[in-house]
Amino acid sequence: MKPWEKRLKDLSIDLEYCFRNYMEPDMFRKNTNNFLQTSRTVTFIIQKNKESIPNFDVWYTNEVRNAWESDEVMTWAKDARNVIEKEGDLDLHSSLKLSLIFSHLEEKDIIINTEKSELLNAGLKKLVRFTQKNLPTGISKSAVIKIERQWVTSSLKQRELLEALVYVYARIFDCCRSLADHLKIYLDKSIKKPLELKNLFENNNRIKYLKLNNRKQYSVKSESVRLCRNFKPNQVFIDAHNSNKLQLTNLENIFEFHVTTAEKIFHNYGHHISILFLFNENWKLVDFIGTQFEDHSDKFIFSRYIADRIITLKAFGLVWISEAWVRSFPGNYTKAIKDMPITGELLSVDIIDGAGNHKRTAWNIIRAINDNSLDLNKIEDKDNHQSIYSYFLTPATRALKNNKNAK
Repeated sequence: MKPWEKRLKDLSIDLEYCFRNYMEPDMFRKNTNNFLQTSRTVTFIIQKNKESIPNFDVWYTNEVRNAWESDEVMTWAKDARNVIEKEGDLDLHSSLKLSLIFSHLEEKDIIINTEKSELLNAGLKKLVRFTQKNLPTGISKSAVIKIERQWVTSSLKQRELLEALVYVYARIFDCCRSLADHLKIYLDKSIKKPLELKNLFENNNRIKYLKLNNRKQYSVKSESVRLCRNFKPNQVFIDAHNSNKLQLTNLENIFEFHVTTAEKIFHNYGHHISILFLFNENWKLVDFIGTQFEDHSDKFIFSRYIADRIITLKAFGLVWISEAWVRSFPGNYTKAIKDMPITGELLSVDIIDGAGNHKRTAWNIIRAINDNSLDLNKIEDKDNHQSIYSYFLTPATRALKNNKNAK
C-alpha cells in the first residue's frame, strides 16, 4: 500500500467504530474525534509524497482544492478538526426524531423532536392520533412513522452527524481513487468502498419505520454480494449488449440502450423487476438497486432511501425501470391505493439528470386471456402519465439537482 492508502484504510476503521458506538455517547464522541483528525491527515500525507506524483499541482488543484472548496460538509470537516485539536470536543447533541410520512415530498412530513427516550411512545401516540383524525382513510393506511436517533453538532445543524461522516469518507475515497487512476495503479482492495460503509450506515439501528397499516416496525437493509466469476448471462442480455452500437456517455444514448434492453428482457421473461441505476457525471454506473414493493408504504420509504443514496454517492443521473398497475381513482381518498380498481399494467423507463432533463418511455402490457401470451404496446408521449412517475421520483430528482448545484 501507498502511505495515503494506509491512512485511508485507518479512516474506514474509525468510521466503523462510529457506527458500532452510535448509541454510546462517550465512545461515539471519541470515535468522531478520531475520524475527523484522521480524515485531514490523508491529504497531508498525499502532499508529503508529491514528489512521486507526476503533475501533482494540477491534479491536486482539480481533485482536492477546487472539488472541495465550495463543499459545505468538507469545509466543516476541516474546521471541526481544528476545533478538536485546539479547543476541545465538538458541541454534540443527541435526539429522537419522529416523522410522519404520507407523501413522497419531505416538506409534507410532520416532525416531532424529543431529547429523551421515554418520550418516544408519547410522540408515537400523538402522530397516530393525528393520522386517524386528520388524514383520509386512503392516505392514512399508507402512512409511515420514521423513528430516527440523531446525533447533530451545532456547527453543522442541517446534517445528521453520522451521515456527514459517511459523506466525508466518500469524498476522501474519491480523491484517493482519482490519485490511483492518475498513477495508473489500483486502489488496494482491502479498503472499504463508500457503498459498503453506506450499507453499514443504513443497517445501523438509528432508523426504524412503523407502518400504520399493521403497526409493525421495519428497517431498511442492503447487502453487497461478490461477483460470481462463473456466472453466464442469459442470451437476451448478450444479444442486447452485442447489438448496442452506442457510446454510453450521455443521457440520450444511455436512455436508448435501457429502453431497448428493457423491452427485450420483458419479451424474454414476461416481466421486468423494478430496478434503479445510478450514474456519475460521466454517465459511468456507480450503483444499482433492485426492489419489490409490498405496499404503498414501501414506496414512500424507498423514494426517500434512494435520495439519501444519491447524495452520498454524488450521483448525477438515474435510470428507473419498473412495472406498475394502472388504477381507477374514485375521486376521493376513502380507499387505499391498493383497493382502487386495476384498469391496466405498464412497463416504463425513466431517465433523469441533475440538470432537470427527464425522458420517459412507457408501454401498456397486453395480456391475451386465451393463450396467456404477453405483448407491449408503446404509449404515445402525451399519454405517458409522466407527472405521476415524476412525483414518485421527486426526492431523487431533488437530490440529483442538489449534487449538481454543489459542484
